[in-house]
Amino acid sequence: MIPRALALSALLLTPLGARELELIGVHALRGLRDGQAYRGTLTVEPDASFTCTRTFADGREERSAGVARFDRVQLVLEEAGRARSFSLDSAYEPQRWTWQGGGDREQLEREVARENLPRFFKRLERDGKPLRWLLERNRAYVERGAGLWIQRSRQPRPRDVEAFRKQGGHTILSLNGDQDEAVDDLRLERALRLRSPKGPQVNLREFIAQQGLHHVSVDMSAQRAPTDAELVTVFRTLLDDSLRPILVHCQGGSDRTGIVCALYAYEFLGVSKAEAKTTMRRHLWAAVGGTEVQGAYLDLYRKGRLRELLREAGVEIPARYR
Repeated sequence: MIPRALALSALLLTPLGARELELIGVHALRGLRDGQAYRGTLTVEPDASFTCTRTFADGREERSAGVARFDRVQLVLEEAGRARSFSLDSAYEPQRWTWQGGGDREQLEREVARENLPRFFKRLERDGKPLRWLLERNRAYVERGAGLWIQRSRQPRPRDVEAFRKQGGHTILSLNGDQDEAVDDLRLERALRLRSPKGPQVNLREFIAQQGLHHVSVDMSAQRAPTDAELVTVFRTLLDDSLRPILVHCQGGSDRTGIVCALYAYEFLGVSKAEAKTTMRRHLWAAVGGTEVQGAYLDLYRKGRLRELLREAGVEIPARYR
């Protein structure tokens, strides 16, 4: 019960710092090039293409176009054969990105509204029940199908691993490292007997192996967008029918698991990007504490990019997803 109470307490404070990075749309622009100051606008479209207008102090105007993408924690604008990486100065009032190079600099600004508290909690409802996610350990199906299903969840306990095996599960995909650490198998029945709710400590990696389950681990971060290499490892696993059924998880089941499941749904299940992002929010991706980069990555993700990466890595994509 204590972990649930702590999770609920943290959740109540989350909206105070939550801000999604709003990259799609119009940004005010100002900068300095070769000693000349300029102002203008940058407009990013839903397909990640952008147009830019700059008006210099001497009256000269310039227009350009290119493609935007998100790399780890930086906004990258590719135009005229070069790529410039912008760092986030502020996610709040206004949202501000800055690039500097060789004495030149450019800054993007955009007003971002505060999180609406009722809307934040409304998005957490499951089947009309406000806190059902808390009781279900953020668990849900990503894809259904006899013997081929994929589930998602927060960090599994030993008994969750055991239940997954009994359900017919085959592979656990850990996005938060190799699980080579001792964990407490918290049990409610011990608390009800006025004993410590902590059961014996168990090395989770060893326990997974003892259950006869296949285990794949990737050391992703909740505070940066996934790298190409990480995505290849993750999707090589998710698209391998011989490894299904699969349980994919991280620590909270919201940020790393959120972006992976959103990309899977968008790229392979025909789900819209807006729907995929809504599902991220419903599973507690709150855009706080650096995790806002996951939503930004999805916003600027261009459909087909994953398929290109997988083809280059020699990963076979099942015919039903082609």
